Amino acid sequence: MSKAHQSDTILEIERLHFSFGGLKAVNGSTFSIERGGINALIGPNGAGKTTLINVVSGALRADSGRVRFEGTDVTGWPSHRVAGQGLIRTFQISRELGGMTVLENMLVAPPHQAGERLVNAMFRPAVGHRQDRILVEKALARLDDFGLYDSRDQYARNLSGGQKRLLELARGVMAEPRLMVLDEPFAGVNPALVELLEGHLQKLRDSGITFVMVEHNLNVVERLCDHVVVMAEGRTLATGLLSELRKNEEVITAYLGGALTEHPRARAVGGGEAALGAARGQPILAATGLTAGYSRVPVVQEVDVHAEPGRVVAIVGPNGAGKSTLLKAIFGLLRNSSGSVRLAGQEISGWPAFRVARSGMAYVPQVINVFTNLTVHENLEMGGYTLKSGVQQRVNDVLEIFPDLKAARTKKAGNLSGGQRNMLGMARALMLEPRVVLLDEPTAGLSPAYTGIVWDQIRRVAALGTAVVVVEQNVDLAVNNADWVYVLVAGRNRLDGPATLVGKEDLPSIFLGGEVPANLATSSH
Repeated sequence: MSKAHQSDTILEIERLHFSFGGLKAVNGSTFSIERGGINALIGPNGAGKTTLINVVSGALRADSGRVRFEGTDVTGWPSHRVAGQGLIRTFQISRELGGMTVLENMLVAPPHQAGERLVNAMFRPAVGHRQDRILVEKALARLDDFGLYDSRDQYARNLSGGQKRLLELARGVMAEPRLMVLDEPFAGVNPALVELLEGHLQKLRDSGITFVMVEHNLNVVERLCDHVVVMAEGRTLATGLLSELRKNEEVITAYLGGALTEHPRARAVGGGEAALGAARGQPILAATGLTAGYSRVPVVQEVDVHAEPGRVVAIVGPNGAGKSTLLKAIFGLLRNSSGSVRLAGQEISGWPAFRVARSGMAYVPQVINVFTNLTVHENLEMGGYTLKSGVQQRVNDVLEIFPDLKAARTKKAGNLSGGQRNMLGMARALMLEPRVVLLDEPTAGLSPAYTGIVWDQIRRVAALGTAVVVVEQNVDLAVNNADWVYVLVAGRNRLDGPATLVGKEDLPSIFLGGEVPANLATSSH
């Protein structure tokens, strides 16, 4: 490697691999980052972005491949050693030290503090005190830069979500990084704070810090980033400017599950075609004006979703749009800060999840949706544990809906394929004969052949008269199989309408940034 190359390239990823068991989360990714810019790492859900930065920062150990930082091979180094080298990372959910003040949080980060050495603490305390005074002055100046000076003596847990995001960034800068890796720094951030954060990153870049950020807000990426790396299925798919990548067919396919070159025709579950612009029936599920999130950070804001018996409603959107969060909020796994959720006309917002389930709604998460050490039959029995009688008959009835599971009823769930596990999750949810089923990305990680099988089963479930709400990352599947499609962007309704019409819109522009069409269903509810 030439010296010129060493001085220009701050980070090199070479044929990096990392697996969780049999799942290849990072699968040979290779790219490099030049010094002095703001770079973005983007890609669809499950692309391996967060896993990759965990490997780079030392939180995970690579199976194979190389990570070089400023020419030094840091592959396999523990995270504290990587940080000491000058590579600092932040997290998607702010990890402030809540029981410490804002100022104390800042003072934790600087490396090589003299007062931390036992000899100095015991025999030369003045050395540590002198450095402490310097660090306090530096920390106060940095807090002033980030607009947190007046909050310096507050406990960090009492900050707003936006302030916690600023503290996370400011504390990282106190560690004197040359490269900062940020995991979704703009997630859940209000528009005013987005502009403020952008300004801080630009100033820090001008001061000599290089940034790599995993980010789903592609409008921010286009404004802020000099270089973009696109990942899909653990690999580096493409690199360049976002304006160029938007035209890349591989990138479009990765985000949408297909280029949507054909005009899709949504199939109604009962066998007919959804009528264009048809009026919707009386909803069994009506979520209206729903706002929810984590801690004080709203992820979905004023979202509306309706679902009718016997129909399939798909929720799609770019990464970080709040799709999975919306399902959790509807089911009572998250407390809603505002809005209404009605099931068969009854207000259930604020109910705990177990009470929502008993009232006729089922939720199937994307992962951990079966008991792997139990057989298929035993999983179904667990699903019907609240039934007072007729459990075995209900198991048999459910297995008739899922022929693959019927043939594998004595197999342990841990030995099933990914697609069979997802179907078992659905089957178990049906044990209590719910009126509404919520499915979170049931086709994630499945082969193209099996995704069609899973969607066939979804339609069969709807044909029983059940309202099915599906979060689907593969937009091509959604618009070709659902009756109604909602598109979420940045936690808000952006577009909704019959699948036949939504599929004809310029969805790549919505998912990859750009102009947004007017809502197709201005009076859909």
